[in-house]
Amino acid sequence: MINTGSVFRFYNKRIRLNLAYDIVLSVYDLLNEQELGDAEKLDIALYLLVKNSHTVKRMTTELKNELLTKIFEDYLRVKGKPSNGQKVIDFRQDAAYIWASFMLDYGIDLTKQRLDWRQ
Repeated sequence: MINTGSVFRFYNKRIRLNLAYDIVLSVYDLLNEQELGDAEKLDIALYLLVKNSHTVKRMTTELKNELLTKIFEDYLRVKGKPSNGQKVIDFRQDAAYIWASFMLDYGIDLTKQRLDWRQ
């Protein structure tokens, strides 16, 4: 079983994350959703990413924003060279190529195996 989570402390609260790649891709899609407000996106994103989401429910909006920012900075941002603004990869558009590459290179079927986002 592949570990798709991380645990860290945030204002003395233990936060357990679900960093499965499909969850993270869903969060990226959610944040681009036009029909939802910022507060709704924030709550849904944290619900998806935080396994012990009951801990988050009692937080103020400011703390939720800070938590989501920390999660993105520490766990979700794709690190690399800054681009010239041109999109290099689109995880949804390139899904078939990504799947084929994992199957060919590692023998992993991404439709059957849950991988951590960082892998």
